[in-house]
Amino acid sequence: MFVLLLLLRLSEGLLFDYGLSQEEARRQFLKNPNDDSYYETIQNASILTACGGDIIVNAAEIRAERELRKKRNALLLALGEKFPYGSPESFFAAKGQVENSEIFREFIQAPKGAGLHLHLELAGNFTWLSEILVSQIWWDKLYTDINGSQWYMQPRDTANLFKASQILPRDANFLQKQIVVQAKDAWQSPDAWNVFFAIFERIENLFNYMPFLSLYLENLLIMFRDQGYQYLELKHSLGQKYDSKYNLSIAEELEIYQNLSDSILPFRLIITGDRHSSALQVLNTAQTQLPISSMVTAFDLVNEEDKGHSHVYHSNTSLAYASHKKKLILHGGETAFARDTNRVRVGATYDRDVYAPARNVMEALRLGAHRVGHNLAAGHDLLALRAYAASKTCAVVNPMSNSILRFQSDLRSHPGRLFCSAQAPFAISNDDNAALGTNPPTHDIFAIYISWGLDLAQLKAILMQSFTCATIPLNLAEFEARWQHWVSSITTFNDDDTVSVWTETDEHEFQRWSELHSTTFLHYCDQGVLIIPQMACRCFQGYTGPLCNQPITSYSHSTTHLFLLLVVVVVVVLGIFLFLFFSFQHSTRTLNKTTRSGSNPVITPTSSFASSSSSSSSFFRRFFLLQRQQDISYTTMASSSASSQSQRRSNNIVVSSSSNTTPSSHHLLQRQQQHDDGVV
Repeated sequence: MFVLLLLLRLSEGLLFDYGLSQEEARRQFLKNPNDDSYYETIQNASILTACGGDIIVNAAEIRAERELRKKRNALLLALGEKFPYGSPESFFAAKGQVENSEIFREFIQAPKGAGLHLHLELAGNFTWLSEILVSQIWWDKLYTDINGSQWYMQPRDTANLFKASQILPRDANFLQKQIVVQAKDAWQSPDAWNVFFAIFERIENLFNYMPFLSLYLENLLIMFRDQGYQYLELKHSLGQKYDSKYNLSIAEELEIYQNLSDSILPFRLIITGDRHSSALQVLNTAQTQLPISSMVTAFDLVNEEDKGHSHVYHSNTSLAYASHKKKLILHGGETAFARDTNRVRVGATYDRDVYAPARNVMEALRLGAHRVGHNLAAGHDLLALRAYAASKTCAVVNPMSNSILRFQSDLRSHPGRLFCSAQAPFAISNDDNAALGTNPPTHDIFAIYISWGLDLAQLKAILMQSFTCATIPLNLAEFEARWQHWVSSITTFNDDDTVSVWTETDEHEFQRWSELHSTTFLHYCDQGVLIIPQMACRCFQGYTGPLCNQPITSYSHSTTHLFLLLVVVVVVVLGIFLFLFFSFQHSTRTLNKTTRSGSNPVITPTSSFASSSSSSSSFFRRFFLLQRQQDISYTTMASSSASSQSQRRSNNIVVSSSSNTTPSSHHLLQRQQQHDDGVV
């Protein structure tokens, strides 16, 4: 019975195709990474749906998905064990190889929506900055302190300062190493924040000189524009700017920003206060730097969260004032829980919940924040995650910054992925990309594409969320036009600038797939693993996805499957025949042994069976008579045993009934055999 059930189970597997398991897909991927017959993902299925299940993609996007998948597989195989986004050290080890890959070059051209978490002083191109500093026009205006730890550009007061030429070598590579996190710093420093703060303190005074800041900002905007960004929001503190003649007012500073925004790339400013400062100091910053201007759209608290005041401490002063003037865009949940003990030295008097990781992100919700930057804490706190999903408050995830600063080294397990499964809105943005060595800005988007196993529709959905999270309305139609242009460029030309052929087979597969589903285009499953064999999407395990009309368990009409089905049927029939044959043989042997041990004549039905083998009816009669004879023999033996025991107890001779029963049955069997021989 067990064998039969096993055979039936195997036949069910041949009849119904449920798709590959994750492990089978992974083995197939390693065997042939360029195979188009499946789509292998490393993330759970709920993320698939929430991150892009309702995105409609067209035939060109399906073709682009196939091309990008091939290139991603090629990169991962080339990297081998060196996964680029598993840790800071692995990133710096593989950075050059990633940037030279074909798929990364494709991603540089991709439209990326809005960059929403950029600190103006740390978001530019520090390679360009180092080269500019050693140029003749700026080298003579560069000053530094005696240790070379703070740089100034054309300072008004040069007391206790020295010409850079007296302290620093005129070497762009040397200067760049002073202002960009190096590979050795990323994993050898006991506290990456110390390295980061040293860089910020070294360069922050350079940007008080407005001509230099304008040049730097112009280069920053061009870089992000060329990387496919449509809009930026830059965190910055207004005031204290000057030029070669006089100090600039905030209004004059804003006018310069407005001109750059109109001429190169649209951007807005977010005023920042230092969370380490007192409540009155931050309130003063908000009151003086939140003018009535369209260039300023929000207020934020910055600096290391683990060692700073909580949002609760600032809520009744600066944050209360700022929320009436502009939107609140707060850093929150950028915390390493194992190091939270450092927070007790600041703000413990005001915040009894100083050790609660999600306290700041929950307080941001209470204050009505438009969005929260980082929000790692919500990814580790179920209550906070549900609260963000319910309130539809946007989170801005900064994967590369979190990795380099060791809040979440391995981006494959980044808490930001949980915003997908919770269906909470979120966007991806750079954060301090210049100082942390994660330029070009494409790395943040590319990191989640590789680490989270996204497909093209999911990536598009995440990028479009940046428009929802922005503080001003943005033109989504422009993004769509750029996106379609990029998608077309992926499938139109390859490295040899030859046109890729959209074959008749491809067209047939797309049309056939379109007929199977009411909504033509990609389909996503809530359960199992998404697979795209020849552009046709199927759900594993027969699950009905959002766009499915029925469970995806289709009968296979292929010749191979029909042949295998026939083999299974033959095996089942053969098994039944063998079962009956060996049962008959066993019954015969048992009957012979029984009759030899008693007073019954020995019956050998083998010869009779041989003589009557041509008659099927004779065979079955013979079989059932043997069964009957066996039952009679068992009864005789049992009766004889009982009689013997009774005779010993009563000393009376009792005649066993076996002497009467057995001969009659034996004569009956002999008559049946003679009758069968006569028939034959």
